[in-house]
Amino acid sequence: ASEVLARPDKLQICVSDASGLPGHGHGPYYGPLAATNPRYRAFTRHTDSPWRSSSSGELPSLQAFLERTELHDAMVVWCTDNLAAAYMINKGGASKDADIDVLRKIYNQADIKRIQLLSIWVSRDRNEVADHLSHLTHILSSSSSSPITETSGFVQDL
Repeated sequence: ASEVLARPDKLQICVSDASGLPGHGHGPYYGPLAATNPRYRAFTRHTDSPWRSSSSGELPSLQAFLERTELHDAMVVWCTDNLAAAYMINKGGASKDADIDVLRKIYNQADIKRIQLLSIWVSRDRNEVADHLSHLTHILSSSSSSPITETSGFVQDL
């Protein structure tokens, strides 16, 4: 706790959502706890096959964030509107093979980057920004001549 107080940039918040619609994707936004204009990265799902469970859709949002982040030696508080996924991160386990595979990848990235994870459930109506971001690449692709699979920027610029 004293390290986080001394270096508040080491406490990062990641809020995410995942869309189960074909061609849509994930929409995490993230930044230090005190950030007034957090960054976002919206990207398309790699497959249109249906998820086995809602948590198997949400967990890859955190996985993708951890794979792409340059954070090291930090704590990430992940906010998700999926109670089961939040519970799995805090518990460190799951009962379904698909979820276990993603959890292994998440914890592998966290170990490599020395990131501590804590998840918090937020209600769906409090997760609107991430929900909109989960559809962003699909919306941009529909108005473009070529598919857009990933985009990023600052939330206030949207």
